Amino acid sequence: MVINIENIKKQILDFLSKKDMKNNKKALKLLVDLIRSIEIKDIPQFGEIFADFARKDPKRSANNLYTGFQMWLRKRSQPTQEKLYELDRYLIEKYCLFEGETISDSFYGDLLETYLHVSKGQIFLTNQRIIACGLSYLTSIVKAGMTATPTKYGYAKENAHQMKGITIRESLFKPAFESGIMTYGFPFPIRNAYKIKRGKSKVQYTINVEYETQGKFYDAELNVKVTPDKIKGDKVRKEEILNNLEKTLIKNQ
Repeated sequence: MVINIENIKKQILDFLSKKDMKNNKKALKLLVDLIRSIEIKDIPQFGEIFADFARKDPKRSANNLYTGFQMWLRKRSQPTQEKLYELDRYLIEKYCLFEGETISDSFYGDLLETYLHVSKGQIFLTNQRIIACGLSYLTSIVKAGMTATPTKYGYAKENAHQMKGITIRESLFKPAFESGIMTYGFPFPIRNAYKIKRGKSKVQYTINVEYETQGKFYDAELNVKVTPDKIKGDKVRKEEILNNLEKTLIKNQ
């Protein structure tokens, strides 16, 4: 069966242009059905749906579409997963890199930061930052090392923690918006990294970031932990990934 990707793309962009929940769901369903139907060779054409969306609506950008798309694909077959990995690489290499930015490594893994957890996806290490693709969740204050109790105060404290995480994330997307490049996945700074620690299965570091709330600027400390997936029968590659992470962080400290 021949799939008319261009025709489906027009339908998706039409639904998204209406900017309401009902039409967003229709667009996401079309996207999910489409990636399950196409072949690997069609990924560049499929990826242009995200690129066109970003061009038409830069403020919402591709990341809004990306986040919903990932959530709808919680249960994914191996062929679909492979197509997602190809999509990540295609969009990041073509649309998401700053001038002078290059990818030095990419691998499957998990990234946990003070306010955000990205899992079941692909992580790109560049000479300027880390970009994590996959399912994303705001962390709870329990994961952040704080105490949550089932009281009104405890819930308010957790809500404040998550709202701060959203604000910080918006600030981390800002350089891409200002440079006119597409946002896809979740960027994590590495410049001026400190407390760099290499473990047997992960590398972690701390970074200070500035964020804005109601016209005022604040500093936040982010603790970032990167854990590459286990590679069956290939311990050398796992060590290579950890080495690359550690060396890049040290170079940027």
